Amino acid sequence: MTLSERQYPLLAMFDKPHLIMSVAQAQAIDQRPFRSFLIRGYLGYSRVKKGFYLTETGQEAWHRFNDTSIQRKDPTQPLTNYFRYFKRLRSAGQARPRAPKDNVREFIAAQRTASL
Repeated sequence: MTLSERQYPLLAMFDKPHLIMSVAQAQAIDQRPFRSFLIRGYLGYSRVKKGFYLTETGQEAWHRFNDTSIQRKDPTQPLTNYFRYFKRLRSAGQARPRAPKDNVREFIAAQRTASL
């Protein structure tokens, strides 16, 4: 799950269970993340309480976002292939290639075909 810099603060506003946000409060918030949460089903509208609430799907998204661990399963393993690639270049006596400023896309495509 990915949250943008606008979506995270909105989702954080609903961190208290059973919080109801009035229509007036919702109108003060940027509507782009609000709309995306309505479409995803993270927020719902209660006609009885006349306000927006965090749905079960939204609560699952909030917990998934906050509870995701970034710890490695085996920290003794070497770092990503990124470092091995440049180590191989240095051991072969090649300098790290630099991207020309005007043709970055062509440079990246050429690097990908060269590594295949």
